[in-house]
Amino acid sequence: MPDGEHVRADERFFLVKSDASLSRDGWTTLEQEVMTEHKWWSREELGQTAATVWPENLLAMLDAAARP
Repeated sequence: MPDGEHVRADERFFLVKSDASLSRDGWTTLEQEVMTEHKWWSREELGQTAATVWPENLLAMLDAAARP
């Protein structure tokens, strides 16, 4: 957390295909504080970015989700 507090989280990820835009409308003050950026990424963008993306194995997760 921004204040250095450690948290344990149960995270779930979803593969979504969408043409919708993202918005911060309706976010709480805390959400606005801890979320510095959000965007839709293509698999190609994830594979080429120098940015830190979590979870670290996200591309492997996407590949596994794409298999029948």
